[in-house]
Amino acid sequence: MSQPIACDAGERAFAAVALVPAIPGKDLLTYCVTESDRRRVRPGVRVVVPLGRRHETGIVVELTDAAPDLPNVRSIAAVLDDEAIVTPDLFALCRWAADYYCSSLADVIGAALPAGLRARSARVVRLGGRAFDEPPSGALEQAIVAHIRQTGPLTAEHLERALHDSRVPRVLRALAARAVVVIEEQLRPPTATTRFETTFTLAAELDADALASLARRAPRQHALYERLVGTADRTVEARALETHERAAATALVRRGVVRASSHERYRETTPHAGGDAAPLTLTLDQSVAVEAIAATSEFQVFLLHGVTGSGKTEVYLQAAAQTQARGQSVLFLVPEIALTHQLLDRVQRRFGGGVAVLHSGLSPGERWDEWRRIARGEARMVVGARSAVFAPLAKLGLVIVDEEHDPAYKQDEGLRYNGRDLAIVRAKLAGAVAILGSATPSVETYQQALDGKFRLLSLPSRVEGRPLPDVEILDLRSAGGSRRGAPPPRASSKIAIEDAPTSMLLSPRLLGEMADTLARREQVLLFLNRRGFGRAVQCVCCGEPAGCPSCSVSLTLHERRAVLLCHHCGFARPARSVCASCGRDALRATLEGTERIETEVVTRFPDARVGRLDRDTTGSKGAHRRILGAWAAGDLDVLIGTQMVTKGHDVPGVTLVGVLLADVALNMPDFRAGERAFQLLTQVAGRAGRGDRRGRVLIQTFRPTHHSLVAAAAHDYASFAPNELAHRKEVAYPPFARLVVLRLEGVAADVTERAAVDLARSGHGLDARVAVRGPAPAPLERLRNRYRWQILLASTSVAALHRVVRRLLTTWRATRDARTVRLVVDVDPVSML
Repeated sequence: MSQPIACDAGERAFAAVALVPAIPGKDLLTYCVTESDRRRVRPGVRVVVPLGRRHETGIVVELTDAAPDLPNVRSIAAVLDDEAIVTPDLFALCRWAADYYCSSLADVIGAALPAGLRARSARVVRLGGRAFDEPPSGALEQAIVAHIRQTGPLTAEHLERALHDSRVPRVLRALAARAVVVIEEQLRPPTATTRFETTFTLAAELDADALASLARRAPRQHALYERLVGTADRTVEARALETHERAAATALVRRGVVRASSHERYRETTPHAGGDAAPLTLTLDQSVAVEAIAATSEFQVFLLHGVTGSGKTEVYLQAAAQTQARGQSVLFLVPEIALTHQLLDRVQRRFGGGVAVLHSGLSPGERWDEWRRIARGEARMVVGARSAVFAPLAKLGLVIVDEEHDPAYKQDEGLRYNGRDLAIVRAKLAGAVAILGSATPSVETYQQALDGKFRLLSLPSRVEGRPLPDVEILDLRSAGGSRRGAPPPRASSKIAIEDAPTSMLLSPRLLGEMADTLARREQVLLFLNRRGFGRAVQCVCCGEPAGCPSCSVSLTLHERRAVLLCHHCGFARPARSVCASCGRDALRATLEGTERIETEVVTRFPDARVGRLDRDTTGSKGAHRRILGAWAAGDLDVLIGTQMVTKGHDVPGVTLVGVLLADVALNMPDFRAGERAFQLLTQVAGRAGRGDRRGRVLIQTFRPTHHSLVAAAAHDYASFAPNELAHRKEVAYPPFARLVVLRLEGVAADVTERAAVDLARSGHGLDARVAVRGPAPAPLERLRNRYRWQILLASTSVAALHRVVRRLLTTWRATRDARTVRLVVDVDPVSML
């Protein structure tokens, strides 16, 4: 391992290295490149470097001959790659992201790279020469020695966890000083490794006599020899052989009859899709969209606004085919790939083995294989979730962001980047075309189209002339859960709908429609949005939520304090308040869980095959695909789900969609609540009527006149967007201002609150163009045993906003509280929770 040395700039080059993962407060570190490593060290390769007493993995960012102003510069200890795994284009994107998200370049590179690429050293403890000569003197020393004798050498960290004693490191140092134990540093290889496979090839043919002799003396070797002779290329893979056949092959290698060679073998990331899928015949609107995209040869962002079922995916695929025909690569982002396996299957059938898949559900080895396939140019199309925006694609010609409005594109831990926004930047840096597709575009994206920065393409009708589903709003405030003027339930219902259901979210009207649908052997989808954590309250008499008078967001219930609180400005009122709208004492938290709904449905419809799709039922690998596969195949009659069921699933048998409580999205303590409600309802409604039979959607709510619900019921984005934009402009929220949330998290409530107050006070007066709101407790005031406070910064000037953030970060790092309280910077927040 490398030791600290004086580095002569005349003899050695220097490398700026980004550690993976990054060390807080540090960005790039400088190391020497020895003469023997000069041929292998280049920007983009992984290296192992010394850091204090240990060794860590880093990425070489740049090389220079200029000596740093340091007395001692340590040398790179090892080079892990023969080829760069980070391309110049990717470095450019990471530098942009580091600047925009007020982060270090090392943090961004760490977020960009696949997991499992890190090699690091560990302190391994074994018994020393005096372990038997000098008995341990204390109880903990005795326990340490006894444990090592029982288990053998192990890391200091494992030993500390096994003995549950924080004094272990100090006692180990004392034992090492007396040679009772020896502490050695060992370099652990990355968990993501390259898989190699052995191939056996016939090297020499046997004459008749030798062959006959082999058959008598070694029949298994003879059988394998005949098998090799019978193959077209006289080659067989080791993995295709049984254990006894591999032994025979090894024996033939020793005889010189067979040659063994080793080569890389990629892991399979997804099941093979069926045969090739030919392009579909386009509608007139689709043709116009494809031709407009194909005619663009430089950076341009298109907003493809198409109703659900209008064929946006086919536009993507035909535009991608034309891009690849020009020798360019394609990046295809989806919100959550585990929930869009139908789309992935379709892409793979169209483009075959040239498609790579990147998402968090892959093992480290699978992700490493896909990363190398992309970097080597073996895969010219990448399909993946938000992290795929960092894929090392060369000659990028097209970037597609499907369902661009989806909040899943925003990373909510670590580097809080937005995959959609970075996709646009990546396209700009590459001079590529970008397509943002959605039936319900975010109002920020739509405003960009109105301003002429993005080009709008429309798909106003479903393919094959299929009608959009009929949508009806059911008023939960009235008896029976039906909107005024709505027809009564049909007499053909197979259940006693006059009986009050156990769950308040299954109205008699909805139950009656479900019975009729199931009697026709059609499928039912029930959607319950569980986001919001049951903390928003509303009046069950008039339907109005408890709202903030200043911020146009719902108040959040904090049971510990017994208050309703605004998490933007800090406004509070007692939890036991009367409704500000009707004056009645009827404020309630109305959220129920999907499991309770499932129990009720099974009880009401014992003959129906009922499934559930939520975080509880999809914990195991492949569970999403199994449940959605059964749903698509018609093996489930009723599917109950959370937001997962809204993600673009195309199941022709679904004719009834029930939205159990639309108010959950409306009552979120977030200025985007109305937009989210419209998007969710439009998307889930779009799951109905995608086959030959017309769909029907029932939306249950306590607020039937809310403009978001009315617009969603009419499939009318054109009426929703102007109302939402006018409201945002009035209160100076995006897209008419930019926001940054500073969130402070600490284990001590009083220390965290004081730190938030002090930091907010530091922000006032830094720049008149930047408004500082708060601090206030976060909607989830305590998470993972840490108290959370947040400060909201807003400005119409991005430059001014970022300058204030950086000054506050500098101020924060110099405070005593920075040692115990964590500060999280969220630029362009999507969720205020």
